[in-house]
Amino acid sequence: MFFLAICINICTNSYSKYWLGNEEGITICNIVAHLFMLHGLVPHYTNCILGVEWYLGVLMIFFLIVPFLYNYIDSLFKAVGGGNLFIDISTQNK
Repeated sequence: MFFLAICINICTNSYSKYWLGNEEGITICNIVAHLFMLHGLVPHYTNCILGVEWYLGVLMIFFLIVPFLYNYIDSLFKAVGGGNLFIDISTQNK
């Protein structure tokens, strides 16, 4: 359904140019990123075709990261330490 909606929006030129930034329109790289569900990694590709595909991009990045975290976190100490590291990094820029 997602891919069908992307095809329809591209063919009918009903995509939003607001999110494209400096780009004139939808590029091949943008379409490839959407086909492989990696559009969440590029800010200009996040909401440019459908307007709601940001959620799928975030979800796919989560699905890519979770197996590595599952293999790494095997104790409560690592889980709490990783959480503390994330909080330290996220508050460091403020």
